[in-house]
Amino acid sequence: MQWHGFIQRLKTSSDPVYVFMGPAEGIKDKAFALIKKKFAGADIVRVDPKSATAGDILDELSSTALFSSKKLVLVKDAGQLGSDGVKALISYKKNAGTALVLFMKWDK
Repeated sequence: MQWHGFIQRLKTSSDPVYVFMGPAEGIKDKAFALIKKKFAGADIVRVDPKSATAGDILDELSSTALFSSKKLVLVKDAGQLGSDGVKALISYKKNAGTALVLFMKWDK
């Protein structure tokens, strides 16, 4: 999706999963800032794929937020989960109040 299309889509809806791929950290940071604004007041959970499996992350997504009705789950370097793990996470669609944000390095 082009940057302009992404910004327009965020104005009208929110998706359960966002995937940012590529070397441009500045664009990833801007995109995350927009998502964070869309989910203002949400609990933010950061997950390290070095110590968590895709199943652990799906469990976190299924749990309810303690102090907020919304939750953002951030996974940096999600590619470390392997293709099966990433596919499992991308298929997540359970809770409209929870968003999963995957950051991946560009890998041709």
